[in-house]
Amino acid sequence: MSIICESIKGWLVDHESEINKWFRKVDISDFVDDNQRESNNFRFAVFRLNPHLFKIQMPFLRKGQLEKYNNAFVISESRKTELLCSLSQSVETNLESETLTPKAVFGNGETMHAIPKAKPKRRKRKKFMNCGEQLALDYHHMIRGFIQDAMIELVKIGQQSHFFTDEAQIAASLSAPMQDGGCKDWNAEAKKAALIEGADMQLFDDEEQTLTNRIIIGDGCRPPSIRNKLVQYTGGQACIWTLASQRFLIPAQCSFLQSDFCNLQPLIAGGRTYDVIVIDPPWENKSVKRMKKYQMLTDWDLYKLPIGSLAAAGCLVVVWATNKQKQTQFLREELFPHWGVKYLTTWHWLKVTTSGEPVYDLDSPHKKPYENLLIGHVERSSDVSARGAIAVKQLPHHRTIVSVPCSIHSCKPPLTEILKEFIAPDSQCLEMFARNLVPGWTVWGNEV
Repeated sequence: MSIICESIKGWLVDHESEINKWFRKVDISDFVDDNQRESNNFRFAVFRLNPHLFKIQMPFLRKGQLEKYNNAFVISESRKTELLCSLSQSVETNLESETLTPKAVFGNGETMHAIPKAKPKRRKRKKFMNCGEQLALDYHHMIRGFIQDAMIELVKIGQQSHFFTDEAQIAASLSAPMQDGGCKDWNAEAKKAALIEGADMQLFDDEEQTLTNRIIIGDGCRPPSIRNKLVQYTGGQACIWTLASQRFLIPAQCSFLQSDFCNLQPLIAGGRTYDVIVIDPPWENKSVKRMKKYQMLTDWDLYKLPIGSLAAAGCLVVVWATNKQKQTQFLREELFPHWGVKYLTTWHWLKVTTSGEPVYDLDSPHKKPYENLLIGHVERSSDVSARGAIAVKQLPHHRTIVSVPCSIHSCKPPLTEILKEFIAPDSQCLEMFARNLVPGWTVWGNEV
């Protein structure tokens, strides 16, 4: 179960275990000989994600901030206790009037000196916030309480269930000296794994010509090509396909369309409508533009998404958004009405380390440790489905999803288990701008 715990404030989610659950039993019969194929011991295998992808052991820091962060953890939990006991004996008679000096003495005579202050820098002229920054700050103050309360409650439960790493273990590893004398980056393994596992690969060139726009594949069959075709895999077990000399894990009962933004026709041609549509748009972003991680779309491009043709009556529409209020306003005031979607509420995704610490300071003026999910539903007065009405009635406000993020850029936690209680069991679900396949869902994206 990917949901570690749930409360009225939100969910604590294990992203890694959810993905691993999809591939606990993978059909590998195409890669064994005839004698082994007759035995189930050789027909199925277990696959797991690289665990280093989720080894986010410290907040996201720049190189210049690593030394300061490491120095904050130099004293282990046991040494901190010893220090406090020593100090309490020396000041127990006059705690209120005594002033502690920067130099403290341990029980064994060892001394700890305060870290010398850096030379003061020239004070920069105060920069006044522009309108967008002020709106973002006002919104942060409005939702901060919801996120902080959820973090405190859910992280505490996660610590009690040993989902999060004990801080004493982290402090002990920090106290170990580095061979090169430098500062340790605890997230180095996660970054390295992301470079290996997260490389973008196109299976086929965009110029490939297709004869049909739909393929239905059952157990034991493989498609000749997949680009610009809606592929429906009806097998009850995850399997492995070999395409373009590469092997790919395909989860059970999934459908997918790999195409660019201009070729969504195969998704519409079947006439199927969906009860849930999750959208993770490639928003315009200075950081992404600088690093060239993926192709971005303008706000006007998003108007072209055929949500009206894909959404069933009462369909829940969930859109991932950053903390820019310009995006939020655009979604609520322009894009949702254009799609025929009525705004309902906003949820939040809080990213934490393996010890439960936010990946950025909650009040950081530069980057926040959370992203937002704007949720609405398709409201059609002529035909409002019962399942849509049920979802709207039960949908809570300002829930927070807490999880350790994957180190692959823009990899969001799966929402299957979270949305399950708000939709019917036979609901048809679609994810747009997806980066990986999801069992039981239809997904579309150029990177699927």
